[in-house]
Amino acid sequence: MKTALEKETEIVLPENLWDKYSEKSTNAHHRLVEAIFKQIEIKDINTANHCRAVAYYSECIGICMGLDKRELSLLKDAAMLHDIGKLMVDLVVLNKKGTLDDRERLQMQRHAEIGMRILAGFHLSDKITDAAWHHHERWDGTGYPDGLKGENISLITRIVSISDALEAMSAVRPYNGPLPFQQIIQELTHGAGRQFDPELAQKARGLLMDKKMQIMG
Repeated sequence: MKTALEKETEIVLPENLWDKYSEKSTNAHHRLVEAIFKQIEIKDINTANHCRAVAYYSECIGICMGLDKRELSLLKDAAMLHDIGKLMVDLVVLNKKGTLDDRERLQMQRHAEIGMRILAGFHLSDKITDAAWHHHERWDGTGYPDGLKGENISLITRIVSISDALEAMSAVRPYNGPLPFQQIIQELTHGAGRQFDPELAQKARGLLMDKKMQIMG
C-alpha cells in the first residue's frame, strides 16, 4: 500500500503517450521537425523507429523530472532528430551484424558532429542541436566527442542519452536481440554515475518497474 504522501506526489503519465508518435502536427516548427525526420525515415526505417522510441522514453522521463511544456517539446524534438547525422553513414555500416572495424567505427562516431552541422543549418534551438552533438557523452566524462562530464552535459541531452541507451538495450538490432527486462534494470543500475546521470537512471528504473513506461521492442 502507498502512503498518502506517495499518492500525492505520484507521477501520472498521459494515457496512450506512445500513440502521439504516429500523428501529424499542424504547428510550423513541428512540421519542419517532421520534414527533417522524414529524411531519416527514407534513409533507414530502423533508425527512424529507434528515434521514435527514444522520443517516447525521453518524454516519459522528462515528465517524471518535472519539465515544463516548452522543455518537453524541445526534448521530444531533440530525441526525434538526435541521430540525423546517420544520414551520412553507409547503410552497410548502420546494419552490420558483426563488429565494426576502425574505419566503420570512426564513420559511426562522426554522425554526432555531422548531425550538429545539419541541424545548425535549420536554426533550430541550440538544445536540439546539442543533443545531436553530445548524446554519446557519459556522466563520468569518458564519452565522445568532447568528453563532457556530469552537469556540463545539458539535461535534455542527458535524457536523450539514457533514452538512446535504453532503446538500444530493448530493441531488436541486426547485431543482437533485446535484453531481458531484469537485465535492462541491472544495466541502468550499473550505469548510474558512470554512463548515466544517477537521478535519471533512478527515474527510468522506477518508470519501468512501476509499468508507467512501456518497453518499445
